[in-house]
Amino acid sequence: MTDDGSKLVTASDERELTVWDVATRAPLPQTTRAAGQIDGMWVAGAGTRLVVQAGPWVQSLALFPTGIAPSHTRLLATSPAAVQPGIDGRSAIVLLASSSSRPAVERLMIDAPGEQLLEGEPEELRAYWRERLNLTLDTDARVSPLLD
Repeated sequence: MTDDGSKLVTASDERELTVWDVATRAPLPQTTRAAGQIDGMWVAGAGTRLVVQAGPWVQSLALFPTGIAPSHTRLLATSPAAVQPGIDGRSAIVLLASSSSRPAVERLMIDAPGEQLLEGEPEELRAYWRERLNLTLDTDARVSPLLD
């Protein structure tokens, strides 16, 4: 729920994210899908952003008067043990398991350019991988070759 209590975001088992107008109890028309099965989501950026952690995926989504749209998506090497989104919704602190007895804590800039930055709808990214690389990427970010 946004800080002012005007909007509520829900997630379905099919990964569909819907923004609701609390006053009218009606869903806003623009919805989107999360990159994978949702483990956690947080409203940030004074109600203008939603941060979603779905397995190894971390997404920053924009909240609009008409609903929600993906902004940036990051694919981590492994699913984080915990995520704390930044106040602006464009960054997060992630707790990652490591091979040592000490977990790794990293600041993740979700919208910063880098080699792991994936922009666009997750379904479009999966289609791109299938076409260009003859690979498929499932919702848990496992890569496998396409078999003819």
